[in-house]
Amino acid sequence: MASLIPPLKPPLLLIKDDNVVGLNCKPSNNLRSKLVHVKDKTPKDKQSNVVYGLTYSETSCAQSYVELQHLVESLPVVEWKKGENVFHEFEGYFFERATTTTTLELLKKWEVRKDDTFVLAYPKAGNTWMLQIISLILNNGDVNKANGTNISFRVPFLEMSPVKHYSQVSMVPSPPTVIDDLPSPRLIKTHLPYQVLPKQTWDIKPKVIYVARNPKDLAVSYYHFTEYNLGMPNFATFGDFLDEFCAARVYGGHYLEEAKFWWERRDEPNVLFVKYEDMKKVCKVGIFLI
Repeated sequence: MASLIPPLKPPLLLIKDDNVVGLNCKPSNNLRSKLVHVKDKTPKDKQSNVVYGLTYSETSCAQSYVELQHLVESLPVVEWKKGENVFHEFEGYFFERATTTTTLELLKKWEVRKDDTFVLAYPKAGNTWMLQIISLILNNGDVNKANGTNISFRVPFLEMSPVKHYSQVSMVPSPPTVIDDLPSPRLIKTHLPYQVLPKQTWDIKPKVIYVARNPKDLAVSYYHFTEYNLGMPNFATFGDFLDEFCAARVYGGHYLEEAKFWWERRDEPNVLFVKYEDMKKVCKVGIFLI
């Protein structure tokens, strides 16, 4: 797995709804043929590399997670409004808008590889911390290499598009389609409840590192996350959040059911169950990854 992202290529431009957006990937031959139709609508100094009125899925030009990073970094910054990213429901579970129904449907039949490693945790349970530990292991303890790429692109998020604003999800490919292009072995992050993981997970049995956390600490951390993350739903008090958390009406599902499910499978050879509280002294991860 590449630990560093190459320098950005000179950007091409995507025009969508009369707004120019940077696009850091090379258009396909089919897409090039459409350029001739838009030259009259664009400045002469930009006519050679402008695509008009196309969403990202129509351009089909991202072939790797590196190119996805280039694309996302070139998207415009959109100001969030507090509480606007209300959750949407899919098969009884709540998800952020950057996780689309299309992606969740795609994941049902998504092809899992035997040498995949899923780092799975409930939101605010320690997923990012574990990914940092694994990054250091895979880079032989070299902090500069491990931190050479933003964590959002160092380890792909299985279900959530890493866009700057949920309104941009149509401008990037669905995460599983990009992860398909990654070489093995793949390290993949997810917050998915076990009931909506790809069905092949149970037959192929990839490695799963599950991170659990004291539910009281997790709930407090999650609540504060909703306070400073402008895209999250707005809860007037911790009590209001706790009601929704206990009723599994937040992103991540029912935490205790999730933790119980993976605890009961902690002795399976492809599962490593790690507690957040033990992370400072954990020494099993490196051996598990071999």
